[in-house]
Amino acid sequence: MYVQSNIPPGHTMVGVIATSDKTPLTIGSGNKEMHPLLLSIANIDAGVRMKATSHAFALAAYLPIPKFLNVSAPVQACLYARVLHICLSIVTSTLRVAEREGAIMLDPFGKQHVGHTPLASYIADLPEQRILAGVLASQSPFSTVTSNEFGDDHEHPHCTRDYTLNQIMQACLQTNPQFIPAFLKTCQPFGLNGVHQPFWRDWGDADPSRFLMPDALHAWHKFIFYHALKWVVNIMGGDELNRCMSAIQPRVGVCHW
Repeated sequence: MYVQSNIPPGHTMVGVIATSDKTPLTIGSGNKEMHPLLLSIANIDAGVRMKATSHAFALAAYLPIPKFLNVSAPVQACLYARVLHICLSIVTSTLRVAEREGAIMLDPFGKQHVGHTPLASYIADLPEQRILAGVLASQSPFSTVTSNEFGDDHEHPHCTRDYTLNQIMQACLQTNPQFIPAFLKTCQPFGLNGVHQPFWRDWGDADPSRFLMPDALHAWHKFIFYHALKWVVNIMGGDELNRCMSAIQPRVGVCHW
């Protein structure tokens, strides 16, 4: 989690935590989905905040899931990403002002403080992280590495706020972003998805490479079961793997199969 510290003396920092994820409502009977946006603050203890009974996350909005007619798949993806960023800009407009100028807030004891609301973290799955960072599906939302470079033996530079905004500016100088098909072709070498006004661009020093949280489901758990486990089974065989796993002595506090 990232929280900036350059606020005036005597003011209070109230880091904003956002999370959103598409949720299927019906399957086989219309395939309806909803896309809720939840907000919380980093000042709440993590153990308390993660308990569902604490109700520490407030439902801020239902984000639209638009489908555009008579457009290609790349244009559809670009338009959807732009709509998402526009909606996030609208929902978080007062938070961005409060981050910059401060706003009167009450603490749990009823005392007034001038609070600033930087974007501390945004929790989302990997596909949505790429949309939020404004990069292509073949790019990492955290660094400048592409899918073809994932096996490199050195660390690639971070995909910082300044780097991304500079890439967007360079693409906009070459092609008008209103002409989406042509703009997408210009964005391709820059690794951009066609979003030219990301919602975080004027939210203090919000940096996607720092406020985006690692996607544990896709980056860790599914990676192990879809890739690492298959490699191990291919090397030593399933029967031998099961024999080794069954021979492990159970230990309290350690996950055991």
